[in-house]
Amino acid sequence: MHTLIISAAHQEQEELMRTLEEFRQNLDADVHFGTLEDLIRQDLSLVFVATGGTEEQFLRMLDKLPGKIYLLTHPAHNSLAASLEILAYLQEKGRRGEILHGTPEFVGEKLKEIQRLKTAQMKLQGMRLGVFGISDWLIASEVEEERVKEVAGISFIPLSIEELLTEVNKGGYEENIWTEKLIDLGYDGLEMEKALEIYGALKRLMKKHGLTGFSLRCFDLLGPLQSTACLALAILNAEGYPAGCEGDKKSLLSMVVAQALLDESVFMANPSSLDPQKEELVIAHCTLPLDYPKTIQLNTHFESGIGVAVASEFDFEDVTLFKMDSFRSFVAKEGKLLESLYRNDLCRSQMRIHLPGGMDYFLKYPIANHHMVLRGHHAALLKRFLEDIAPEMEMRE
Repeated sequence: MHTLIISAAHQEQEELMRTLEEFRQNLDADVHFGTLEDLIRQDLSLVFVATGGTEEQFLRMLDKLPGKIYLLTHPAHNSLAASLEILAYLQEKGRRGEILHGTPEFVGEKLKEIQRLKTAQMKLQGMRLGVFGISDWLIASEVEEERVKEVAGISFIPLSIEELLTEVNKGGYEENIWTEKLIDLGYDGLEMEKALEIYGALKRLMKKHGLTGFSLRCFDLLGPLQSTACLALAILNAEGYPAGCEGDKKSLLSMVVAQALLDESVFMANPSSLDPQKEELVIAHCTLPLDYPKTIQLNTHFESGIGVAVASEFDFEDVTLFKMDSFRSFVAKEGKLLESLYRNDLCRSQMRIHLPGGMDYFLKYPIANHHMVLRGHHAALLKRFLEDIAPEMEMRE
């Protein structure tokens, strides 16, 4: 990551550069001095305001600076004073900006976060997300495709269930560590083979259509194949390919955004019951990434009683419940995993979560049905990331 130095000509340049270089080295971040062209090329405006008296110099380059402007400062030479003037000007003109000021260690951590957010944003650009049908019952799970493309560079690609069925009938799948582990569990051989052939077909179609991820109207497979896609999605998510259920576009978008930012798999699940007094939530689904839980067992798909679904035991504590729509609003609630459940009247992977302050959201302002369960507490990071992409986004309480 490059930063462009601006400084007043009357300053002692040799002494100043020694000060700035010492500050840069103490940041413990991958930051190098560069040019305006470097900032344009990296599509990240990081301006090192080295001295006072630099406001007019900044104005001369302002129109060329892309996106949000970060003003890097140090505790000498009136660096902060000039940055305050510059930031106020940016706000008056409707440009986004932020001052980075503090100890080198503190500023270094902020710079690492900025780089992380930029890397995640770049991952989203050019994503192609397949949609194999949309479930009739998901009446509030569509997205504004044009807005999503404009804001984040993500496209949705409609695909047919018929193409998937044809591909499944060709047979075959790629053997790997996940297929071997599943076969070693000793589940019914015929059911396992059918489930793995669905995995093979989906993986081939992802390659054929250049997809980053997809969502699937999975219930359409029950009749023709007498099987489900639960196991296929579990493998693909563990391999790093966001794969969602029921053709739910909002959930698929939430999955890819969370995965791009956190670089780990995501559990998409149904909220099944709430206890508003205890602020507890039970959440469940028949598939989840195989790399997500402590252990897994295999069972049938809950609603149909056929196929191969995944039942899990979880060994982490901190969770974040996350969901977003078309970059207009989102929710990110932090909580604690209380226990893994094993009820026979719910989808197979189940957890009970303590979610302080989360009940009103579900009962009054939910973003549809499915929600993403993320390991760890990430609400502040998600908020910063999404507001960097779309500053007008509202965080639902």
